[in-house]
Amino acid sequence: MKKIDKLILRSFAGPFLLTFAVVEFIFLSITLIKYFDDLIGKDLGMLVYLKIIVYFCVNIVPVALPLGILLSSIMTFGNLGEHKELTALKASGISLMRLLAPIFGLVLFLTVGLFYFTEHAVTRANLEVYSLLYDVRQMKPTLDFKEKIFYAGIPGFSIKIDEKLNDGKTLKKLIIYDHSGKKGNTDVIVADSGEMYMIKNNSYLVLELFDGTRYAEFHQNGEKGNHKFIRSKFEQSKLVFTMESFQLENTKKELFQSHKIMMPLDSLLKKVEEIESKRISLLSELPDKTNAQFVYYSLPSKNDTIKKVEPKKIAKLDSFVALVNKKDIGVGMVRESLARSRNTMSFSGTKAFQLDFKMRDGNSYYIEYIKRYAQPFSCIVLFLIGAPLGAIIKKGGMGVPVIVSIVFFIIMYVFSEVGWKWARDGVIEVIPGVWFANIILIPVGFYFLNQARKDSNILEFDHWKAVILRMFRKKTEASK
Repeated sequence: MKKIDKLILRSFAGPFLLTFAVVEFIFLSITLIKYFDDLIGKDLGMLVYLKIIVYFCVNIVPVALPLGILLSSIMTFGNLGEHKELTALKASGISLMRLLAPIFGLVLFLTVGLFYFTEHAVTRANLEVYSLLYDVRQMKPTLDFKEKIFYAGIPGFSIKIDEKLNDGKTLKKLIIYDHSGKKGNTDVIVADSGEMYMIKNNSYLVLELFDGTRYAEFHQNGEKGNHKFIRSKFEQSKLVFTMESFQLENTKKELFQSHKIMMPLDSLLKKVEEIESKRISLLSELPDKTNAQFVYYSLPSKNDTIKKVEPKKIAKLDSFVALVNKKDIGVGMVRESLARSRNTMSFSGTKAFQLDFKMRDGNSYYIEYIKRYAQPFSCIVLFLIGAPLGAIIKKGGMGVPVIVSIVFFIIMYVFSEVGWKWARDGVIEVIPGVWFANIILIPVGFYFLNQARKDSNILEFDHWKAVILRMFRKKTEASK
């Protein structure tokens, strides 16, 4: 490796690692905020939170890496241009393409690496994190009794305490409604004080009550209107509650493997073929099932009556009007025709909905399949935009490069979403739909590359000021 290559790569490595870490942190924060309500207040423990963070960090690499390459490319060549190093290198006879070559080689390596990383690591991380999030959602929030507020977190019970002492377990003035029998507020316990503690490795909560009364109401012999009331006092009583709903359970991950973001490429392709086969089968059987809704009649002769025939033996009808004119049979035929037409319309509408659903479902899996190739390629596209832009802008740091990067990232995001939606809805084919953003932006990258080779100043204020002044001057001369 030549010294010039080491210089360029060293100039790129620092900004790339920094920007990639910043972008990862930003996207991670956005993702965690999205699931904030599911994670907060459940006492999951640091290990669970750490797993979620690590899995999400892996999950957002395919989005963060292209943006990190774009931003670091602009910063690298912007710094070289700002410190006149780029000018000095060009003056020594080194072309811009030669300067781009070492980083372009690294970007190619990152592109291939991102493809295999997405195929193996990201799909596995998606399976782990979303199965874990499902289990977290099933958990109830941590047990938290608040003073003078009814707590209904324990299934079948509603509990209110007036005071909770500093030791965390002694309670004063308790009211407990037992709804486990699903009979309303017919079973109430009132106690002067109590204590709560956990047993059996936190699997059960014990609520030990002191100096209380239990009030119960029930129907004698199961007859309505024949009420019995029972009041019983106690000096000490214990209620034991299971804490299963407060614990994190591990659902089998095999239940989530059918989702497209968790499937490898070969499984995605098999799923697409399976859905397309079902759609073709549904489409092929449509004519026979639609044909069964119709009844065919032969044209009567003078001494004959109308009779049904099979579709393959249909006699040629001179005119349907001739049949309608026979009032004794025409009205019935029209009514039957209307009824069968409505049935056919309803049947066709149902089949059309099923075919459209199959088409969207198959397209969604095929989109994910093609996206595994298109998303890594966006690293190359954004590099071809970022590196020439940095050479043109000649500004390093986190100012102008960040603004330019955000603009182009938003453009790519919008075009990607539009292309995916069109592909899913069948407006365009899936392959051009998924590659839509890359197809639009790669000519932009080559345009900037051409401008950078010519040392264009198209992004400088003085250039556009001169263009505007030149336009006004021409208009003034033309008016004279």
